[in-house]
Amino acid sequence: MIALFNHKEFKEIMSALTDLQSAVTSLTTGVNSLASAIAIALPEINPSPATGGATDAQITPITVTVGGIVTQLSSIVAQLNAATTAPATGVPDAPLLATPVNTAGIVTLQFSTEPGATSYNVKRGTAAGAETTVASATTPNFTEPTALPTGTYFYVVTAVNASGESKPSNEMTIVI
Repeated sequence: MIALFNHKEFKEIMSALTDLQSAVTSLTTGVNSLASAIAIALPEINPSPATGGATDAQITPITVTVGGIVTQLSSIVAQLNAATTAPATGVPDAPLLATPVNTAGIVTLQFSTEPGATSYNVKRGTAAGAETTVASATTPNFTEPTALPTGTYFYVVTAVNASGESKPSNEMTIVI
């Protein structure tokens, strides 16, 4: 099962795992200094077939070292760390597009950076919902290379990575 997390959730999970790892490291340090001297002896009773009971001579101690328990905990933390160090792969979230700016017909766009995105497709159209890709950007901004003719333009942006393209951003309109 693959779990997808947004950027904030991923940061919270990594912070919690870092705290857990620090706690285990502190526990390991404290316990390892005592591990060689401390052992927990758990009796294993071997009933005597003749008497139906056990004598002191028939009690076999089982030794469990605290260091062994810490080793197991450290192994679990390492497995959790390995499973969460890389963000979940998948298509990035849709960017948030800010209000476009018109400077003498040259439109400038600003949009949010999306974790995992390697580029952004800028899409423009003359009708709502009918935008087509006009450029690809690697930073969260775009400026039209030339002035646009008078008219109404609609923009959306998508985030792209190796897994694919996000849903479109919010649609913004500008009148030139």
